[in-house]
Amino acid sequence: ALREGALSEVLVALSREPGQPKEYVQDVVRREKSKVAALLAHQSAHVYICGESRMAIDVEAALEAAAGAETLKALKSERRLHEDVFGIGDNSIGKPNSSG
Repeated sequence: ALREGALSEVLVALSREPGQPKEYVQDVVRREKSKVAALLAHQSAHVYICGESRMAIDVEAALEAAAGAETLKALKSERRLHEDVFGIGDNSIGKPNSSG
């Protein structure tokens, strides 16, 4: 998809790959916060968070720290933040008005 132009950037986090240091999505978002903020500033940007609910909460917090509360609020209200999460966690994740 990257070669075909469907994706402009791919940031990889490997938490269970043998021989690789453990790194989580929220760690990559924090490390690459300037790049993440720039990517999320585009109106065509969409974010997909899939996995355990605690991870989704942590990733959302990292996205907010990187791009700001207003950007995160816009992603939610414009339905550009997509989540498929499981487990027990904060039921407000992904809802347009969850941050106030």
